Amino acid sequence: MKPPQAAVDINRREVLRSRAGTVVWGCCACLLLAGSCAGAETLARQPSAPPDSGIQVGSVRPSEDWASAMAGVPSDPAQWPSAMPPGAAPQQKPDPTGLVLTPIAARFPLECDWFLQDWAPRSPADWWLASDRRAASLTLFERAVRELPDDRAAAFRQTLRSAGETTAESVLRLYQQVGHERRQQRLAALFARGPRIVFTKFRDEGQGYAPRPAVSDGRGGGFAPGGALCLLEFDGSQLHTRTLVDSPQGMIRDADVSFDGQRILFAWRKDARDDFHLYQYEVADGQIRQLTAGKGFADYQGKYLPDGGIVFSSTRCVQTSDCIDIDVSNLYRCNADGSGIRRLGFDQVSTCFPSVLNDGRILYTRWEYQDRGQIFPQPLFAMNPDGTAQVGYYGNNSWFPTAIHHARGVPGTQKVLAILTGHHTPQMGELALIDTSLGREEATGILCMAPPRRPAPVRVDHYGQQADRFQYPYPLDETEYLAGLWPRHVPRLGVYYVRQDGGRELLAADPRLPCTQPVPLAARQRPPALPSRVDDQQRTGLVHLQDVYYGPGLAGVRRGAIKWLRVVALDYRAAAIGMGQTNGPAGGVWNVRTPVAINGTWDVKRVLGEVPVAADGSACFEVPARTPVYFQALDERGFMVQSMRSWTVLQPGETVSCVGCHKGKNEAPRLATVPGGRTGRTAEIRLPPAESVPGFSFIRDVQPILDRHCISCHRGRRYAGPEDDVKPTVALAKGEPSWSLLGRVETETTTGRQWSDAYVGLIRAHRSHSIRVGQTIVLMAWPGPLVNWISPQSVPEQLPSYSAGAARSGLIDLLQKGHEEVSLDDALKALAPCRHS
Repeated sequence: MKPPQAAVDINRREVLRSRAGTVVWGCCACLLLAGSCAGAETLARQPSAPPDSGIQVGSVRPSEDWASAMAGVPSDPAQWPSAMPPGAAPQQKPDPTGLVLTPIAARFPLECDWFLQDWAPRSPADWWLASDRRAASLTLFERAVRELPDDRAAAFRQTLRSAGETTAESVLRLYQQVGHERRQQRLAALFARGPRIVFTKFRDEGQGYAPRPAVSDGRGGGFAPGGALCLLEFDGSQLHTRTLVDSPQGMIRDADVSFDGQRILFAWRKDARDDFHLYQYEVADGQIRQLTAGKGFADYQGKYLPDGGIVFSSTRCVQTSDCIDIDVSNLYRCNADGSGIRRLGFDQVSTCFPSVLNDGRILYTRWEYQDRGQIFPQPLFAMNPDGTAQVGYYGNNSWFPTAIHHARGVPGTQKVLAILTGHHTPQMGELALIDTSLGREEATGILCMAPPRRPAPVRVDHYGQQADRFQYPYPLDETEYLAGLWPRHVPRLGVYYVRQDGGRELLAADPRLPCTQPVPLAARQRPPALPSRVDDQQRTGLVHLQDVYYGPGLAGVRRGAIKWLRVVALDYRAAAIGMGQTNGPAGGVWNVRTPVAINGTWDVKRVLGEVPVAADGSACFEVPARTPVYFQALDERGFMVQSMRSWTVLQPGETVSCVGCHKGKNEAPRLATVPGGRTGRTAEIRLPPAESVPGFSFIRDVQPILDRHCISCHRGRRYAGPEDDVKPTVALAKGEPSWSLLGRVETETTTGRQWSDAYVGLIRAHRSHSIRVGQTIVLMAWPGPLVNWISPQSVPEQLPSYSAGAARSGLIDLLQKGHEEVSLDDALKALAPCRHS
């Protein structure tokens, strides 16, 4: 549709001015970027505030046409460049984001950004639709001028009064002058801390929590060439940028500055055939040194450690995600020169965004969904730099925040600055301060910033996408930050100076590439270097549980009821073979890679053994080191009372002391590592290495029992669905046709798995609620009254005791009472509680 003439005229004026050689707005579009256009540094030279006598309404400024562009937008939305979306309600206010504001912001990024922050929280549409635009312009003027010193604010107000009759356009021009003076004031305060800031230019990974395929050439696509490592400098009145490392055919990301301010660490993928590796830039002479290498492995998100080493994320673990075919990254560390690479995390899916807390520990985000839904648990974890004491930091049993990214400790405090975002969203979201002294779950310890507000603990996948969207914040202190910011209504990711109250200034932007990941290039206080407590001569770690009954995990369970702790090791997938689905209370996904069950466990599980629990609730045992394990509390029948829907990893020689079952971190000492690998109590059991224990197999472990006791009757047709269910419980009447418990198998095309008659029948897998893929029917099952298990889509919050497993399975009751002269023998008693646990 041809736009209305008024809009065409506005655009024509802009184009004519640019063709006439006015480089001002062209430079605005390439704000402060060295090499992006010839006039980049022209814009950086913001004019200083004129003397009092020189403040004039409508005085000529380098960007004076912004006022006329804003005032020239028709007040009738019918004349705007585009019509309302089809089906929009007549009373709905049009949003001119991509219609009017975006082209103006491309020419005048500073002025439009001031307008957005001073007009917030209202929409830009409200300004253009205002019945009195002059009054609306005065609102902008007053918001800006009250931040200036009293004498300067009085001078500007006097100028406004002396002007007599003014228009919206003339007030906007005066607002521009105030904005420039306020900007100089803000920049002077910012760069008084240090005159240089490092940042990167690269196209971010796009949608989703985990690093996208662009990190490596090993899996998938997504590579977007073009990137740079840049330096922003302030000379007291002007901003200048220069490119330190340019990579037009590659990607550069994850800048970090050494504690002495002399080196810059970054990740570089030089072209599409390369992988990300860690590099170091020497500030003094510009020398670049490659630190890590390895074909097919991506090393990125590096951070300097207080002990001189480097922590980073890497795909060296050779895993794929459970719910999407992308490379998994775990945390690793290396020496300062890149040697001595050692894996720290042994995690299910990606652990990312490491940073160093003020106490010397590593803070990071861990995506985990062991026996629970994959969308919501992306909490913060912490560990020592040697990989010991891996503990939850915030949100591990929360619906909210959906995901916590890019967290950094706030200098001089125990607080953390991070972004709150969604799962299936870009890696941008709301800026938030996290104070764990106030709580560690849901919104208890969270205060959103810019401006400050308490968030509502909502349950939303696409969280944090409806307002200004931040990423990679760097706290200068508790109230001032650097950050990447994508302002609402403007499609541009730039580097910003941001204050807690919402005030901000754009520092760097590029129309070709996002600018983000700002870090001051300056010396900073080095956190304490925590000594390593890893004993590589050992092959195990010691777990000392003080009292299993202490804490909310076993609330309501009588003391003495827990007799055993089952210890289970997790085995992760190295490749994506086949595709299945999960569904349950926390959501669902039709993309389960290498499925090992029908709506059951995400990963292969190896039962390492069962450890006795003493009368006082304590237990002490050794587990294989560097192995992800979780625990289940069992009663005297061997039934699962509670299960740890997460995992822990012990380093060689590490001793972990747990106070109780799911005890809050604020109510108990944090996990500690004891030198020497032993406390006052010795281990009662040493569990075997995971690789020596076979994973659970229904055909190998359960089918022989069914063959011995059940198939003389249950040898009919394969279970077909609810029509084969028996009422009122699960008993079969004599002479009634019985569905098959045979071990014969059928291959499900999409999953690539062979499911036996017995497995399908016992879990009641059927096709009535399935997904059809082409001509293939995909089987689906849910935890039910016959056989019950923890749903792979269970909720993130803690489950009550006896909520799933053998205690909730009618099959156990049936066999205990006796069924057709068949009873639950000892072998089945041992195996049945393991069903999908």
